[in-house]
Amino acid sequence: MCFAHFISALLWIHMSLLREYQRLQKRSDSLREQLRLLESREDFKRESVFFSNLKTLMTAYNKSAMDVITIFDTNKSTNTPPARRKIRKIKVYRNPHNGEIVETRGGNHKTLRAWKDQHGAEEVDS
Repeated sequence: MCFAHFISALLWIHMSLLREYQRLQKRSDSLREQLRLLESREDFKRESVFFSNLKTLMTAYNKSAMDVITIFDTNKSTNTPPARRKIRKIKVYRNPHNGEIVETRGGNHKTLRAWKDQHGAEEVDS
């Protein structure tokens, strides 16, 4: 009995290996078909010729891929820090009724907002 179990286990292992081989074979066939379809496309052929010509030029002029990227880079500001927002001028607002003064760079000041709500924006801005 022990020998029979050994043989059946051995057959099961070999069968699972064969199933795995067959599964991979089908996958390989599918990938080959996908490659064949891709290679027959006109846009792929154009890109392939372009890339081949580019590699030939890079070799002839002793340039790397990074050199080519640097040459064609339209965004030259990659090495500079991002531009900061322009600092707004300080505006001085005067309460038309009591003469109180508020200095602010923006219109979102708490006191200024209260004045505009109370007296109207036109009267405070003038």
